[in-house]
Amino acid sequence: ELVSAAMWSTAQYLWSIGSGPVYRWTRGQTRISIVAPDSQMEALQFPSVCAALADAGETAADAAADMNGQRRRLEYVRRVLERRVADLQKDLDEADDVDLLDRVGNSLMAATDHIAAGTKGVIPDVHDAHGEATLEIELAPGVTAAQQAARLLRRAAKLRRRANVLPPRLHRVRELIFETEQLLDALLDEDTIAEEVMTRWERRVEVRQSAAVEVRQGATLPGETAGGTGGSTEGRHGAHPRRYLTSTGWSVWAGRNNRENDIVTHRLAAQNDVWFHAHGYAGSHVILRREGRKQEPSRQTLEEAAAVAAYWSKGRTANKVPVVYTLAKYVSKPKGAVPGLAVMKRERTIMARPALLAEEERQT
Repeated sequence: ELVSAAMWSTAQYLWSIGSGPVYRWTRGQTRISIVAPDSQMEALQFPSVCAALADAGETAADAAADMNGQRRRLEYVRRVLERRVADLQKDLDEADDVDLLDRVGNSLMAATDHIAAGTKGVIPDVHDAHGEATLEIELAPGVTAAQQAARLLRRAAKLRRRANVLPPRLHRVRELIFETEQLLDALLDEDTIAEEVMTRWERRVEVRQSAAVEVRQGATLPGETAGGTGGSTEGRHGAHPRRYLTSTGWSVWAGRNNRENDIVTHRLAAQNDVWFHAHGYAGSHVILRREGRKQEPSRQTLEEAAAVAAYWSKGRTANKVPVVYTLAKYVSKPKGAVPGLAVMKRERTIMARPALLAEEERQT
Protein backbone atom coordinates (compact mmCIF):
# COMPACT_ATOMS: atom_id res chain seq x y z
CA GLU A 1 0.00 0.00 0.00
CA LEU A 2 3.00 2.28 0.42
CA VAL A 3 3.73 1.98 -3.28
CA SER A 4 1.27 3.89 -5.44
CA ALA A 5 -0.26 2.69 -8.69
CA ALA A 6 1.93 5.17 -10.55
CA MET A 7 5.05 3.61 -9.03
CA TRP A 8 3.89 0.15 -10.07
CA SER A 9 3.27 1.44 -13.58
CA THR A 10 6.81 2.82 -13.68
CA ALA A 11 8.16 -0.45 -12.32
CA GLN A 12 6.39 -2.49 -14.99
CA TYR A 13 7.86 -0.27 -17.69
CA LEU A 14 11.37 -0.56 -16.29
CA TRP A 15 11.06 -4.32 -15.95
CA SER A 16 9.93 -4.53 -19.56
CA ILE A 17 13.08 -2.86 -20.93
CA GLY A 18 15.66 -4.91 -19.07
CA SER A 19 17.98 -4.60 -16.10
CA GLY A 20 20.68 -2.14 -15.14
CA PRO A 21 21.29 0.68 -12.67
CA VAL A 22 18.09 2.25 -11.36
CA TYR A 23 17.86 5.68 -9.76
CA ARG A 24 15.39 7.00 -7.21
CA TRP A 25 15.04 10.71 -6.57
CA THR A 26 15.24 11.62 -2.88
CA ARG A 27 13.30 14.89 -3.04
CA GLY A 28 9.70 15.55 -3.98
CA GLN A 29 7.47 12.78 -5.27
CA THR A 30 8.95 9.32 -5.63
CA ARG A 31 10.52 8.98 -9.07
CA ILE A 32 12.39 5.97 -10.43
CA SER A 33 14.33 6.04 -13.68
CA ILE A 34 17.02 4.17 -15.61
CA VAL A 35 18.38 7.51 -16.80
CA ALA A 36 21.19 8.87 -14.65
CA PRO A 37 20.08 12.13 -13.00
CA ASP A 38 21.65 15.51 -13.49
CA SER A 39 24.62 16.04 -11.17
CA GLN A 40 22.67 18.71 -9.27
CA MET A 41 19.79 16.35 -8.50
CA GLU A 42 19.79 14.20 -5.39
CA ALA A 43 19.21 10.56 -6.26
CA LEU A 44 20.20 7.13 -4.99
CA GLN A 45 21.40 4.30 -7.22
CA PHE A 46 20.08 0.75 -6.88
CA PRO A 47 20.93 -2.50 -8.64
CA SER A 48 17.30 -3.27 -9.48
CA VAL A 49 13.77 -1.90 -9.53
CA CYS A 50 12.84 -4.16 -6.62
CA ALA A 51 15.60 -2.67 -4.48
CA ALA A 52 14.51 0.88 -5.39
CA LEU A 53 10.87 0.15 -4.58
CA ALA A 54 11.79 -1.58 -1.31
CA ASP A 55 13.86 1.43 -0.28
CA ALA A 56 11.01 3.79 -1.22
CA GLY A 57 8.64 1.76 0.94
CA GLU A 58 11.02 1.76 3.91
CA THR A 59 11.59 5.50 3.52
CA ALA A 60 7.83 6.08 3.53
CA ALA A 61 7.45 3.88 6.63
CA ASP A 62 10.22 5.78 8.41
CA ALA A 63 8.57 9.10 7.52
CA ALA A 64 5.25 7.81 8.88
CA ALA A 65 6.93 6.74 12.13
CA ASP A 66 8.64 10.12 12.49
CA MET A 67 5.37 11.91 11.77
CA ASN A 68 3.56 9.85 14.40
CA GLY A 69 6.25 10.66 16.96
CA GLN A 70 6.09 14.35 16.11
CA ARG A 71 2.31 14.33 16.50
CA ARG A 72 2.59 12.82 19.98
CA ARG A 73 5.20 15.38 20.98
CA LEU A 74 3.03 18.27 19.78
CA GLU A 75 -0.03 16.85 21.54
CA TYR A 76 2.03 16.62 24.73
CA VAL A 77 3.09 20.27 24.31
CA ARG A 78 -0.54 21.27 23.80
CA ARG A 79 -1.60 19.47 26.99
CA VAL A 80 1.15 21.23 28.95
CA LEU A 81 0.06 24.61 27.59
CA GLU A 82 -3.61 23.92 28.31
CA ARG A 83 -2.71 23.12 31.93
CA ARG A 84 -0.83 26.41 32.10
CA VAL A 85 -3.90 28.26 30.84
CA ALA A 86 -6.06 26.60 33.50
CA ASP A 87 -3.58 27.49 36.27
CA LEU A 88 -3.21 31.09 35.08
CA GLN A 89 -6.97 31.51 34.78
CA LYS A 90 -7.46 30.17 38.31
CA ASP A 91 -4.90 32.64 39.67
CA LEU A 92 -6.52 35.45 37.71
CA ASP A 93 -9.98 34.59 39.05
CA GLU A 94 -8.64 34.86 42.59
CA ALA A 95 -7.53 38.40 41.79
CA ASP A 96 -11.20 39.39 41.49
CA ASP A 97 -11.32 39.49 45.31
CA VAL A 98 -8.70 42.23 45.56
CA ASP A 99 -11.16 45.09 46.20
CA LEU A 100 -12.98 43.19 48.94
CA LEU A 101 -9.70 42.25 50.63
CA ASP A 102 -8.62 45.88 50.51
CA ARG A 103 -11.84 47.10 52.14
CA VAL A 104 -11.78 44.38 54.80
CA GLY A 105 -8.12 44.96 55.59
CA ASN A 106 -8.45 48.72 55.89
CA SER A 107 -11.68 48.52 57.90
CA LEU A 108 -10.24 45.86 60.18
CA MET A 109 -7.19 48.02 60.76
CA ALA A 110 -9.50 50.85 61.81
CA ALA A 111 -11.45 48.54 64.14
CA THR A 112 -8.50 47.03 65.99
CA ASP A 113 -9.70 48.51 69.30
CA HIS A 114 -13.10 46.80 69.01
CA ILE A 115 -12.06 43.20 68.20
CA ALA A 116 -9.88 41.24 70.60
CA ALA A 117 -7.41 38.58 69.47
CA GLY A 118 -8.99 35.19 68.87
CA THR A 119 -12.57 36.50 68.93
CA LYS A 120 -15.33 37.08 66.39
CA GLY A 121 -16.45 40.55 65.43
CA VAL A 122 -18.47 42.49 62.89
CA ILE A 123 -16.68 45.00 60.70
CA PRO A 124 -18.99 47.96 60.08
CA ASP A 125 -19.58 49.36 56.60
CA VAL A 126 -18.06 46.28 54.89
CA HIS A 127 -20.42 43.96 53.03
CA ASP A 128 -19.87 40.46 51.77
CA ALA A 129 -19.28 39.60 48.11
CA HIS A 130 -23.03 39.84 47.42
CA GLY A 131 -23.33 43.23 49.13
CA GLU A 132 -26.17 41.95 51.29
CA ALA A 133 -24.83 42.15 54.85
CA THR A 134 -22.05 43.50 56.96
CA LEU A 135 -19.04 41.21 57.08
CA GLU A 136 -18.33 39.17 60.17
CA ILE A 137 -14.73 38.08 60.73
CA GLU A 138 -13.31 35.60 63.22
CA LEU A 139 -9.70 35.96 64.29
CA ALA A 140 -7.56 32.90 64.90
CA PRO A 141 -6.35 32.30 68.48
CA GLY A 142 -3.46 34.61 69.29
CA VAL A 143 -3.96 36.71 66.13
CA THR A 144 -4.82 40.36 66.67
CA ALA A 145 -6.99 42.44 64.40
CA ALA A 146 -3.95 44.45 63.31
CA GLN A 147 -2.05 41.30 62.35
CA GLN A 148 -5.00 39.92 60.38
CA ALA A 149 -5.49 43.27 58.65
CA ALA A 150 -1.83 43.32 57.61
CA ARG A 151 -2.16 39.80 56.16
CA LEU A 152 -5.25 40.78 54.18
CA LEU A 153 -3.59 43.89 52.79
CA ARG A 154 -0.47 41.94 51.78
CA ARG A 155 -2.70 39.40 50.05
CA ALA A 156 -4.55 42.21 48.27
CA ALA A 157 -1.28 43.74 47.08
CA LYS A 158 -0.12 40.37 45.77
CA LEU A 159 -3.38 39.80 43.89
CA ARG A 160 -3.22 43.32 42.45
CA ARG A 161 0.24 42.59 41.03
CA ARG A 162 -1.07 39.29 39.71
CA ALA A 163 -3.98 41.05 37.98
CA ASN A 164 -1.49 43.26 36.13
CA VAL A 165 0.95 40.51 35.17
CA LEU A 166 -1.23 37.49 34.35
CA PRO A 167 -3.41 38.71 31.44
CA PRO A 168 -0.43 39.19 29.05
CA ARG A 169 0.94 35.79 30.10
CA LEU A 170 -2.43 34.16 29.56
CA HIS A 171 -2.70 35.73 26.12
CA ARG A 172 0.80 34.53 25.25
CA VAL A 173 0.12 30.93 26.26
CA ARG A 174 -3.10 30.90 24.25
CA GLU A 175 -1.12 32.11 21.24
CA LEU A 176 1.33 29.23 21.73
CA ILE A 177 -1.57 26.77 21.81
CA PHE A 178 -2.84 28.21 18.54
CA GLU A 179 0.61 27.90 16.94
CA THR A 180 0.94 24.33 18.24
CA GLU A 181 -2.38 23.46 16.63
CA GLN A 182 -1.11 24.94 13.37
CA LEU A 183 1.86 22.56 13.51
CA LEU A 184 -0.52 19.67 14.17
CA ASP A 185 -2.56 20.74 11.14
CA ALA A 186 0.62 20.68 9.07
CA LEU A 187 1.18 17.07 10.11
CA LEU A 188 -2.38 16.22 9.09
CA ASP A 189 -1.41 17.49 5.65
CA GLU A 190 1.56 15.06 5.80
CA ASP A 191 4.17 17.82 5.96
CA THR A 192 6.94 16.36 8.12
CA ILE A 193 8.45 18.97 10.42
CA ALA A 194 12.24 19.24 10.58
CA GLU A 195 13.67 17.87 13.84
CA GLU A 196 15.49 21.11 14.63
CA VAL A 197 12.19 23.00 14.28
CA MET A 198 10.52 20.59 16.72
CA THR A 199 13.34 20.94 19.24
CA ARG A 200 13.33 24.74 19.02
CA TRP A 201 9.57 24.74 19.50
CA GLU A 202 9.79 22.61 22.65
CA ARG A 203 12.42 24.95 24.03
CA ARG A 204 10.35 27.98 23.10
CA VAL A 205 7.33 26.78 25.03
CA GLU A 206 9.64 25.71 27.87
CA VAL A 207 8.47 22.11 28.01
CA ARG A 208 10.72 20.11 30.33
CA GLN A 209 13.27 18.45 28.07
CA SER A 210 13.30 15.21 30.07
CA ALA A 211 9.54 14.84 29.64
CA ALA A 212 9.73 15.74 25.96
CA VAL A 213 12.40 13.10 25.37
CA GLU A 214 10.25 10.48 27.12
CA VAL A 215 7.39 11.28 24.77
CA ARG A 216 9.68 11.05 21.74
CA GLN A 217 11.10 7.70 22.77
CA GLY A 218 7.67 6.40 23.71
CA ALA A 219 6.20 6.96 20.24
CA THR A 220 5.32 3.74 18.41
CA LEU A 221 5.31 2.95 14.74
CA PRO A 222 1.95 2.91 12.94
CA GLY A 223 0.19 -0.37 13.59
CA GLU A 224 2.16 -1.12 16.75
CA THR A 225 0.78 -1.10 20.24
CA ALA A 226 2.56 0.54 23.13
CA GLY A 227 5.47 -1.61 24.18
CA GLY A 228 5.78 -3.28 20.78
CA THR A 229 4.30 -6.44 19.41
CA GLY A 230 5.14 -9.99 20.20
CA GLY A 231 7.62 -11.22 22.73
CA SER A 232 10.93 -10.39 21.04
CA THR A 233 13.44 -8.17 22.82
CA GLU A 234 13.25 -5.40 20.25
CA GLY A 235 9.45 -5.74 20.02
CA ARG A 236 9.03 -5.06 23.73
CA HIS A 237 10.81 -1.74 23.18
CA GLY A 238 8.55 -0.79 20.27
CA ALA A 239 11.40 -1.04 17.75
CA HIS A 240 11.99 -3.30 14.77
CA PRO A 241 15.50 -2.56 13.48
CA ARG A 242 16.78 -3.86 10.17
CA ARG A 243 18.58 -7.16 10.79
CA TYR A 244 21.36 -8.74 8.77
CA LEU A 245 23.90 -11.56 9.00
CA THR A 246 27.60 -11.26 8.21
CA SER A 247 29.34 -13.94 6.19
CA THR A 248 30.73 -15.25 9.49
CA GLY A 249 27.28 -15.52 11.11
CA TRP A 250 27.27 -12.41 13.33
CA SER A 251 24.01 -10.45 13.68
CA VAL A 252 23.97 -6.82 12.59
CA TRP A 253 21.10 -4.53 13.64
CA ALA A 254 20.45 -1.05 12.22
CA GLY A 255 17.97 1.56 13.47
CA ARG A 256 15.38 2.80 10.98
CA ASN A 257 15.03 6.35 12.34
CA ASN A 258 16.23 8.57 15.19
CA ARG A 259 13.83 7.03 17.69
CA GLU A 260 14.96 3.51 16.83
CA ASN A 261 18.60 4.62 16.86
CA ASP A 262 18.16 5.57 20.51
CA ILE A 263 16.56 2.22 21.32
CA VAL A 264 19.13 0.17 19.41
CA THR A 265 22.06 1.97 21.05
CA HIS A 266 20.83 2.49 24.59
CA ARG A 267 18.38 -0.37 25.19
CA LEU A 268 19.02 -3.27 22.83
CA ALA A 269 22.82 -3.19 22.60
CA ALA A 270 24.78 -5.22 25.13
CA GLN A 271 27.77 -3.60 26.80
CA ASN A 272 30.32 -5.37 24.59
CA ASP A 273 28.41 -5.22 21.31
CA VAL A 274 30.27 -3.19 18.68
CA TRP A 275 28.60 0.10 17.71
CA PHE A 276 29.01 1.70 14.26
CA HIS A 277 28.07 5.03 12.68
CA ALA A 278 29.03 6.76 9.43
CA HIS A 279 31.42 9.58 10.34
CA GLY A 280 30.28 13.00 9.14
CA TYR A 281 26.92 11.78 7.83
CA ALA A 282 23.47 11.43 9.34
CA GLY A 283 22.51 7.78 9.41
CA SER A 284 21.57 4.64 11.29
CA HIS A 285 23.10 3.47 14.54
CA VAL A 286 24.36 -0.04 13.82
CA ILE A 287 25.37 -2.72 16.31
CA LEU A 288 27.33 -5.91 15.74
CA ARG A 289 25.89 -8.31 18.31
CA ARG A 290 28.19 -10.65 20.24
CA GLU A 291 25.36 -12.82 21.57
CA GLY A 292 27.60 -14.47 24.14
CA ARG A 293 30.70 -14.80 21.95
CA LYS A 294 33.98 -14.29 23.78
CA GLN A 295 36.17 -14.00 20.69
CA GLU A 296 36.70 -10.68 18.95
CA PRO A 297 35.06 -10.15 15.54
CA SER A 298 37.37 -10.59 12.56
CA ARG A 299 38.44 -7.71 10.35
CA GLN A 300 36.10 -8.99 7.66
CA THR A 301 33.17 -9.03 10.09
CA LEU A 302 33.91 -5.46 11.18
CA GLU A 303 34.12 -4.30 7.57
CA GLU A 304 30.80 -5.94 6.69
CA ALA A 305 29.03 -4.30 9.64
CA ALA A 306 30.64 -0.97 8.75
CA ALA A 307 29.36 -1.36 5.18
CA VAL A 308 25.80 -1.54 6.55
CA ALA A 309 26.35 1.65 8.57
CA ALA A 310 27.72 3.34 5.44
CA TYR A 311 24.77 2.16 3.34
CA TRP A 312 22.14 3.43 5.79
CA SER A 313 23.64 6.92 5.88
CA LYS A 314 23.58 10.09 3.80
CA GLY A 315 26.93 8.98 2.40
CA ARG A 316 25.40 5.99 0.64
CA THR A 317 26.26 7.26 -2.86
CA ALA A 318 29.96 7.73 -2.02
CA ASN A 319 32.52 5.17 -3.14
CA LYS A 320 33.81 4.76 0.42
CA VAL A 321 32.59 6.19 3.72
CA PRO A 322 34.54 6.64 6.97
CA VAL A 323 32.74 4.69 9.69
CA VAL A 324 33.57 5.03 13.38
CA TYR A 325 33.13 2.10 15.73
CA THR A 326 33.55 1.38 19.43
CA LEU A 327 32.02 -0.81 22.12
CA ALA A 328 28.42 0.08 22.95
CA LYS A 329 29.36 0.76 26.58
CA TYR A 330 31.42 3.72 25.38
CA VAL A 331 28.42 5.37 23.68
CA SER A 332 26.25 7.72 25.73
CA LYS A 333 23.42 10.19 25.22
CA PRO A 334 23.60 13.68 26.75
CA LYS A 335 20.73 14.45 29.11
CA GLY A 336 17.88 16.13 27.25
CA ALA A 337 19.49 15.59 23.83
CA VAL A 338 17.35 15.11 20.74
CA PRO A 339 16.68 11.54 19.53
CA GLY A 340 19.55 9.96 17.64
CA LEU A 341 22.29 12.07 19.22
CA ALA A 342 25.13 10.04 20.72
CA VAL A 343 28.54 10.78 22.21
CA MET A 344 31.27 8.16 21.92
CA LYS A 345 34.80 7.59 23.13
CA ARG A 346 37.63 5.16 22.38
CA GLU A 347 36.41 5.02 18.78
CA ARG A 348 38.30 3.79 15.75
CA THR A 349 37.68 4.48 12.07
CA ILE A 350 37.30 2.07 9.20
CA MET A 351 36.74 2.91 5.52
CA ALA A 352 33.76 1.00 4.17
CA ARG A 353 32.09 0.66 0.80
CA PRO A 354 28.30 1.06 1.30
CA ALA A 355 26.65 -2.34 0.96
CA LEU A 356 23.98 -4.54 2.51
CA LEU A 357 24.27 -8.07 3.85
CA ALA A 358 21.93 -11.02 3.73
CA GLU A 359 18.87 -10.35 5.85
CA GLU A 360 18.60 -12.25 9.11
CA GLU A 361 15.50 -14.40 9.41
CA ARG A 362 13.30 -13.12 12.22
CA GLN A 363 12.27 -15.54 14.92
CA THR A 364 8.59 -15.53 15.79
